[in-house]
Amino acid sequence: MFRTQVNLQQAELQNILKDYEDLAGSNPMHLRTMIPTEEIWRFFVNGDHQEKGKNIRAYFVGRDIPNCSIKELAEKEASTENCTWESAPFMQLVKKSKWNLTEAECALMTVEDFLCLDQAWMQYENEKNYLLALTHAFQEIFDFDVAADANFVKKLQGIAGGQVGSTNYDNEETVNKPGQFRMTEAAFYNLTPNNGSAEGYLEVLDRNVSCIWFELEVFDSNDNNMQLGVININAQNLQKIKYAINDIDAEKKSRGKTQSYNFPLAEYCESFDKREFIQSIKNNENNLQDLLRMLAASKNNKDLADIIFNLVKNPVFDNYQFSLKSKQMPEDEVQQILEREIAKKFVAYEEAIRQSKNPLEKVYAIVSLAQECDQVHPFIDINGRAFYLLLMNYMLMREGFPPVILNSIVRISARSKEYVVQEVLVGMQNTLQLVKEKKLFNIVTADIIKQLSSRPGLKYYADYFSEVCKIEEIGRANMHNKKNQKNI
Repeated sequence: MFRTQVNLQQAELQNILKDYEDLAGSNPMHLRTMIPTEEIWRFFVNGDHQEKGKNIRAYFVGRDIPNCSIKELAEKEASTENCTWESAPFMQLVKKSKWNLTEAECALMTVEDFLCLDQAWMQYENEKNYLLALTHAFQEIFDFDVAADANFVKKLQGIAGGQVGSTNYDNEETVNKPGQFRMTEAAFYNLTPNNGSAEGYLEVLDRNVSCIWFELEVFDSNDNNMQLGVININAQNLQKIKYAINDIDAEKKSRGKTQSYNFPLAEYCESFDKREFIQSIKNNENNLQDLLRMLAASKNNKDLADIIFNLVKNPVFDNYQFSLKSKQMPEDEVQQILEREIAKKFVAYEEAIRQSKNPLEKVYAIVSLAQECDQVHPFIDINGRAFYLLLMNYMLMREGFPPVILNSIVRISARSKEYVVQEVLVGMQNTLQLVKEKKLFNIVTADIIKQLSSRPGLKYYADYFSEVCKIEEIGRANMHNKKNQKNI
């Protein structure tokens, strides 16, 4: 099955590389100049979002889209729902989609305007200056004389995260800064059926990386806001889970009591009160023991990956959450440990490139570097942008591939390498389509700008975007000047 998929991917990649050669002579700088300046934002916004937005258009399936402002629609709904316009059904959908519109914007923006803009970049500006910061960072990935290493990644992340609002760096208590590996916090992201797969989980387990593990977070079954504790799970402690279940069963038979600190899984448990948490496992409170028994049924890493994914995809209880976690480290050693881990990834990458026998193997090496660095989560925020949107595109262009417009950086977090490579191939095709047609997903950015500029109250969106375009224009001019200097 895997070999068949690889053969298909090799054929697909050969077609992409031929297309790239025909369009731009396989030259990333030439390709860049063939893309309209106003279309560069495509590289920073998920293709899924560009195609569908938050799918708000589905709200109007089976009926005409009203020719009125958002506020007027909300007011009409409010009159029949006996609520305020802010609480009307359509406004609830807008808020659920994480749009933060002011009353003035709702009064100025027509429903059709909104449906069009929902597929553009505006929603990402919930993190203020998101697009501006990424466009600044984008300029750095066209300097192919720069060494690809941890320092380069830190530079990219620092620019992409600098001056951006509503990120984890806004926390007044944090000592972390953009452009630095994290100093204290253990980093994690929640696993969902959408961002991972059993095959992806298995790859994490098989790599057996000491600083990454799966975390089972358990909440009070009567209050899902009250965390009881977490159990850390990796390839090494599967046997400890089995021992723990055996101890529990032996204790039940003997009706004896075992001290909590002798519990085989104790070192992998975290809680405000570890003894009480372990006792709750023994008593099967809040389904804890049942969850561990399911995990203990694993005979190998594949079984464990399958069981975790099934528990993520089809929850048997409503009081637990699995996450992929870069574990807590000694505070005075965190940055040094992360430096070593990321450095190892680059060394492995360079070796994989040297050993590669064909272009597809190079793509797999690039994907492995980006995904495995992201899973370590060395920054407290902006990891996906740094590794998938910036570093990966730099590596792809440096190795002779077109950059990618990924359909989703969320969806590839804990998927298999094979899956992510396929997403990268689709992302290359998105880029080449943009070059050929000067538009993508049937949206022409110039039309959006014209739409925004025609309404005085929304013109600041267009003015902001004009700043973004100027950054890209300056970057292209600098790139051209640098090329000319080299030719002198």
